[in-house]
Amino acid sequence: MSDWVLLRGLTREARHWGAFDEALVAHGVVGAGERVVCVDLPGNGAEHAHTAPVSVVAMMDFVRERAVSLKLRFPCRVLAMSLGAMVAAAWAERHAGEIERLVLINTSMRPFARLPERLRPTAWPMLARIAYAWSLQILGLALTVLLLVWRRSPFYLPVRGPDVDQVSQARNEPLVSHGGSRTSVPTLGADARSLAS
Repeated sequence: MSDWVLLRGLTREARHWGAFDEALVAHGVVGAGERVVCVDLPGNGAEHAHTAPVSVVAMMDFVRERAVSLKLRFPCRVLAMSLGAMVAAAWAERHAGEIERLVLINTSMRPFARLPERLRPTAWPMLARIAYAWSLQILGLALTVLLLVWRRSPFYLPVRGPDVDQVSQARNEPLVSHGGSRTSVPTLGADARSLAS
């Protein structure tokens, strides 16, 4: 008798599994007395208050601690997707006695998937455009904030409302519009532009 742990990928959470746990039971994958537990990676879902670690091993440590706190029976079975699958593989590699079975979906990890298998080459140009627009947005916000901070110095007049409003508005705009390839890149207001020139 083993409990199941379900792990999602980057920026996903337990709610993305929907009724998958019920489907596992209905299809006889989960037996009587076995539990299915969805664990969120740190920084996501129920664990959003935690800082997301920068390493898969640190994420694995977090998931193991959560599994213990949820009183899962070991060895457990793990079904995981994408980044969650990388975490599950690290768990099995470092603590083999705690894992009975792994089901890994879209692991995106070397050496099992080459770069073109992890990310379709046809998607590369779009991602490059998004990254470019994102860097422009960050640059635009940074310049605006720097100019606003500079203007607060005793050597310049106080900041006026429209520039502050513009920065607030830019922070709330989406990076990429839904349904199109337009990007939202903040621009400096007339007052800020005159300072920059």
